[in-house]
Amino acid sequence: MQAINKKKVFAAVALMAIALTTIAYAQLLLGIVTVTTEEAVDVTSWSDTFPARSTGNTTYSDAMTLNFSKGGFTAGDSVRVRVELVVDDARIYEGFLSLVIRVLDAGTAKATLTLTTPHDEFAETVPTPVAAKSYSVELVFATGETELTNVSFKLSATIMGFG
Repeated sequence: MQAINKKKVFAAVALMAIALTTIAYAQLLLGIVTVTTEEAVDVTSWSDTFPARSTGNTTYSDAMTLNFSKGGFTAGDSVRVRVELVVDDARIYEGFLSLVIRVLDAGTAKATLTLTTPHDEFAETVPTPVAAKSYSVELVFATGETELTNVSFKLSATIMGFG
C-alpha cells in the first residue's frame, strides 16, 4: 500500500478551490439566476402517430406553461427562457426526414427547435398582473419510409435568469 502524498492532496484541494472561485466569479459577472423549474414551469409531453412518406403540421395547445405567480417574479420583469427537445424515443431521429418544433405565443414563434439544433432561448416579460402564461407547440414534419406510431415528444423549459 502506498502512502498518501501530502503535496498531491494539497495541490488537489488548491485546484478545487480555484475552480469553485472561478465558477462563482463567472456567475457574478454573467448575472444568471436559475429559478426552481418545478415550481414555475410546466411542460406537457405528448405522443402522436405520423404516416409514412407524409408532411404536415400539428399544433398542441397549452403544451408549456410558465407560472410567474411562483418564483418571486414581479410584473414587468424580463426573463430568459431556454427550451430544449428531450429525445427519449430514438424513432424521432430514425423516422423523420425533417422536424421543426416551434413554441408559439398567440401564433408567433418564440423558439424554434430542430433535430440538429434541439434548443433555443427567448425573452419574455412577466405579465401584469403576475400570472401564468401558456404556449402552444407546433410540429412541422416530413416522415420517411416507415409509419411512426405513438412517437413520444417531450420539451424541457427553464427560466434561466432576469435581464
